[in-house]
Amino acid sequence: MVTFREAGRAGLPDDLHIGWAGSENRIIVTFDNDCLRLDARGIAHAGIAYCNSRKYRAAGLIAALQRLAMLPAEAVTGQVNYL
Repeated sequence: MVTFREAGRAGLPDDLHIGWAGSENRIIVTFDNDCLRLDARGIAHAGIAYCNSRKYRAAGLIAALQRLAMLPAEAVTGQVNYL
């Protein structure tokens, strides 16, 4: 796992984040509705894990991501998974 900040990509537009994550075969974990809009527009991606920022505390989000990690690649690639 890497943050966009750690990857030197902080502050870039969401479409560039999605493109970079796809080229790295990484799923984007986000609280940002903009990623959902980009998916709806048909922007290709390796997967988006979306969570409402008020739904989980840290431990609950980690558990949800661990469950997501157990899914086969075809269940996440190009899909939005609502946590």
